[in-house]
Parts: sequence; C-alpha cells; structure tokens
Amino acid sequence: MEEVDSWNLSRRVVHVIDREADSLRHFRQWAPLGHLFLVRRDDRRVLWDGESWLLSEIVEHFDQAEEFEDAGEVLFQGIAARQEVAEATIVLHRPHKTLIDGKQRVFTGEPLEVRLVAARVVDAEGYILAEWTLLTNVSEEAADASQVALWYYWRWRIESFFKLLKRHGLQVEHWQQESGKAIARRLLVAAMACVVVWNLQRQETPEAEATKQLLVRLSGRRMKRDVPFTAPVLLAGYFVMLSMCDLLEHTDYDLRKIKTLAANALPFLDTT
Repeated sequence: MEEVDSWNLSRRVVHVIDREADSLRHFRQWAPLGHLFLVRRDDRRVLWDGESWLLSEIVEHFDQAEEFEDAGEVLFQGIAARQEVAEATIVLHRPHKTLIDGKQRVFTGEPLEVRLVAARVVDAEGYILAEWTLLTNVSEEAADASQVALWYYWRWRIESFFKLLKRHGLQVEHWQQESGKAIARRLLVAAMACVVVWNLQRQETPEAEATKQLLVRLSGRRMKRDVPFTAPVLLAGYFVMLSMCDLLEHTDYDLRKIKTLAANALPFLDTT
C-alpha cells in the first residue's frame, strides 16, 4: 500500500482484498494511514446501532426487511443476472490477535467504524447465485453501495479467470517454461483462449448453441442435467477441436484413414 502511494496516481486507490486477508489488526493499521480498503469478510460479531450483531444476522435482517436494492445488470457464468445491495454503518470493536514469537497474543484496539455492504447476484426468478459480505472505509460520498459492490464483482470476475488458468482449465501451475518471455507468450495465448470461450458463452445464436454442444461433446466431460455447459468444459472441448482441425488440415489423414489405423492398432475396439 505504501508503494502504491508513492506512485502519485491521479485518483485515490482502493485496495480490493479477498477474505483470506480478512484481518482486524490490519484494518486498524491501514485506516489511520489513509489507506482505503474493500474486504470480503467472514462472519464476525460487530456493533450495529450500539447492539452486538453477527454480520450474517445483519444480512438476514436486510433480506427479511426487504432492504436489498437493485444495483444493475451483471453476468454470472455468461448469463445475464441482477446485482442487489444493502448497507449499514457498523463498528469493529472486538480485540484482535497478533502472532508474536510463535504465540497468539490478544490486543484491544480502537473501535473502527466502517461500512457493511451486502451484495448478491440473483437470476430472473430471484434465486441467489452468489453473495458477498463486504467491509470498506470508502465514504458513501465517494462511492455508493452499488459502486462498491461492482468493484468486488469485478474482483470476483478476475477469480473466474484464475479458475480457468489453474486447476479447472489451463493448469498454469504445471507449466514448464523457464523464462519470463516464454511464460508471457503462453499466458497471452491462454488468455486469448479464455476470451474465445467467454465470448461463446454470451452468444445465443443457433450457431453458437450448436458450437457449445459440439465442444461439450469433444471435452469428454459429463455435465449436470440442469447445467448445459461451463467455461472449463468449453475450454477443454475447444482445445480438442483445435487439435482435431490441425490434424485434418496439415496431414493426409481423413476419417477413413484414422479408422483404418485404429482398427489395425486396436483390433479390440469397434471403429465402424
């Protein structure tokens, strides 16, 4: 955060942080230094209107009191959905823990007033597709709840890219390129493949629907009955299709020759 401050950017920076870095000790360090943060929180006990509440209880109250407001259209797995938000001003008042010399020590810090923004993504029937509990010290004058929720929504969209890069798609952690240039080249190609898949997900033309079905079949993966496709499945099928097209385009193989080879090498398989 101090390094970013030294860049002298033309706008204030808001650090959007996932819940793995949810730390009251750090919040109490950042706020007096003027650092703006937006953090996804786990359930915690806080003060709301002077009374003790769990964050989950406040969100449940928002729901029961119908305080969630529409915050505009977003995409969920390539399908149009709506984002809803509700907010309250709360106080983080409890002690925090710090690891010192291998031991957890408890410290009583100053109460910290922040905004709680509850955000959720719902489908056309109102079914909740995703939801987040967010805390921020960005003032309401600087950004309303809808804007704050949208910031985290974009952070979450980046996570969907990481999902494709890692275990559900391109297995980036197992790449064996050794130079930065080689990794950058492969990363560029991988990102282009992700863009192709996301673009296909959004299309609803008959040709696009047929292509999705083709890629699902080529992927060799089984889908849930109520889920026609996912980005990882489309990506897997896309790579099979590229390999298949490359084979047919740049060699003298055709379907008959492939079947003949398979019949000779694998006589126990039925290739008819």
